Amino acid sequence: MRIRSLHKKFFLFSPTPRKIKQREKENVKRIRFRKAVL
Repeated sequence: MRIRSLHKKFFLFSPTPRKIKQREKENVKRIRFRKAVL
């Protein structure tokens, strides 16, 4: 039961690995852009 509840929480916090990767890429682009501007 505990494992299932943990899995449910994990899925709620992370919708899909693809979206997480896209967010990471966007964050990297923003950081690089800020560094270039500064």
